[in-house]
Amino acid sequence: MPLTFRDVLGSFDDSAIVEGMAERRLIHRPAACGIRPDALFSLEELERLVLRDGMDRKDLRVTVNGHIPNMEMLGLVKDQRLRPLALRQLARKGASIIVNDLHRHDPKFSALADDAERVLQDRIAIAAIASFSKLPALPAHYDPQDLIIVQVEGSKVWRFFGEPVDCGLATHPRVKVPNEGSA
Repeated sequence: MPLTFRDVLGSFDDSAIVEGMAERRLIHRPAACGIRPDALFSLEELERLVLRDGMDRKDLRVTVNGHIPNMEMLGLVKDQRLRPLALRQLARKGASIIVNDLHRHDPKFSALADDAERVLQDRIAIAAIASFSKLPALPAHYDPQDLIIVQVEGSKVWRFFGEPVDCGLATHPRVKVPNEGSA
């Protein structure tokens, strides 16, 4: 049975998400996800994608303590190929793994993106961040699109800096990290 947008949102109301996105406001709902983390994506599934060589290096990033290091220097790449075992070793040491455009690489997430597009009436891209540390996975940054963030396991402090910016800007604003952020 394919993974659906409703599976991921649990009992969260679709119209609340659409309304919040239209009003450009943050919506937070603890424990919204109605699915087990291992049913979404596992490190083993990521390794299979990498081994299958169906994943472009630009779609996979690794961060250590919120910084994006050189993947060759970390030993993640050899002869232009990603090395899954090196990826697993880094994850065990607390690295974060970011997979962009997951819907292009895995049929389960392609079906989920299609279902979310049907519900939200908008284009959907799926990314995953597996973070194995309490430290930030990414440095302060700006996302040029609306996000639906579903944290399915563990605890993390999320900080949002500044007000949402209208879509369609020719250039994105520089991220200014204030002394205080919303969490």
